[in-house]
Amino acid sequence: MNPVAAQHTFLRTSLRAGVLESYASNRRHDDGPLRLFEAGAEYLPVEADLPHERAVVCAVLGGRREQRWAAANSAGEPLDFFDAKGTLEGLGALLGIDLGGTANEEFGLLRGHSARITADGQTVGVLGQVHPDTATAFDIDEPVFLLELWVEDLVRVLPERPAYAPPSRFPEVRQDIALLIDEATPAAGVLAVVRSHRAGRTRVTGDVFDEYRGKGVPEGKRSLAIRLRYQAEDRTLSDTDITRIREGLLKRLEKETGATLRG
Repeated sequence: MNPVAAQHTFLRTSLRAGVLESYASNRRHDDGPLRLFEAGAEYLPVEADLPHERAVVCAVLGGRREQRWAAANSAGEPLDFFDAKGTLEGLGALLGIDLGGTANEEFGLLRGHSARITADGQTVGVLGQVHPDTATAFDIDEPVFLLELWVEDLVRVLPERPAYAPPSRFPEVRQDIALLIDEATPAAGVLAVVRSHRAGRTRVTGDVFDEYRGKGVPEGKRSLAIRLRYQAEDRTLSDTDITRIREGLLKRLEKETGATLRG
């Protein structure tokens, strides 16, 4: 009753159409990077008089990545799946939970570029690239990535008190590596091994910053570039320490995921 606009006479079963319409509308006035979100309710049909009202946060992002060190009018590289995944991981860090992903086909999203978001073994949302046909239906002619979190499922896995570890007072060492992995091997599995690796009182973390398929990469394989970070709790790491830790990590990666160092 009494809709705010003539085209809004029905309760929504998804927020996705709304954020894609907003994206398309804003794109007509801005050619830079766009990141939009809406927090609202979906109304899902159930066998009852009233639908199930589910709280959802739905976000889209697209356009070109900002280059803060370049001229104001210069364009960066297009935003990609890893930007969307980084947004998800940043949100998880703020909430004090590990938001991961498992490959999954999802209606309206591009096959092979979509995943179910999981936390503590529970599915709490969806992440992926909007299928080009779906994007075209909303007058969007560029890659767009969607992130959707189901609030009522998410709150069940939030910790009462976030885990905390005091920061090390010793410097962090960063190192980039490129791994060859099978096409079917999810990047999340590789990162899980990296982030669980320990060498005494030294912890290793890492993030994917590039993916490559093409010349120089065998068929059926892809190259995954990972930025590693090493940091000890009790000392400054030497080059010898880093080499030893990296070799141990590479052995684990090959054994558990089949990943090998790209030459």
